[in-house]
Amino acid sequence: MAKKKKKNKRQQTQQHLSPEQFIKQKARALEIGPCYLTDDLTDMKEGYVVVTRRHTGGRVSLAMFLVDVYCLGVKDSFYRLRMDPDEFEDFVENIPRVKECTYNEAHNWVYGSIAFAEH
Repeated sequence: MAKKKKKNKRQQTQQHLSPEQFIKQKARALEIGPCYLTDDLTDMKEGYVVVTRRHTGGRVSLAMFLVDVYCLGVKDSFYRLRMDPDEFEDFVENIPRVKECTYNEAHNWVYGSIAFAEH
């Protein structure tokens, strides 16, 4: 009986968050990882921005934005949570014409596109 109580107590303290709740509650606390953007975003006027976060166990979560720099702002976005490092590398290799950038550059492209679209 004591083992069963201990197991139930452990299950109660362990939180299973939905992906949306994880993003809202935990993702911002993770270390920022490499970021990427379409190589010629200024000339193309539309491209991808990727922001990653590193988990302590080596996994990677990311958010990817399709930005229309001079018109619509962020046209589309999605996320992937807890990707293993090999899966992440394959993912980045399959994004056309991207280069690594700083978090500040990625942030400015996303929020700058939104600001331009709002005015």
